[in-house]
Amino acid sequence: VLSLARSPEVRRVFQLAEPSDTDVAAALRAIRESDVPAEVRALAAAYREEARDCLERLPASDEKHLLLGMIDDLAIRGA
Repeated sequence: VLSLARSPEVRRVFQLAEPSDTDVAAALRAIRESDVPAEVRALAAAYREEARDCLERLPASDEKHLLLGMIDDLAIRGA
């Protein structure tokens, strides 16, 4: 979604009714070569930390432990 506003190529491909494999490859290349992937990783890290901060305020429980573990799993997957 961030790339749609920033890349004419991505916008062009998303507007096609039936994009070809070449069109999709061009859009993916434009996304990968932009600053969007790094920005998305930074946003995800900020949201993970915000979620962790909110959970840390809660009393200890199995559910809290499970949710904190999910945050850790997401951090590992995003690395």
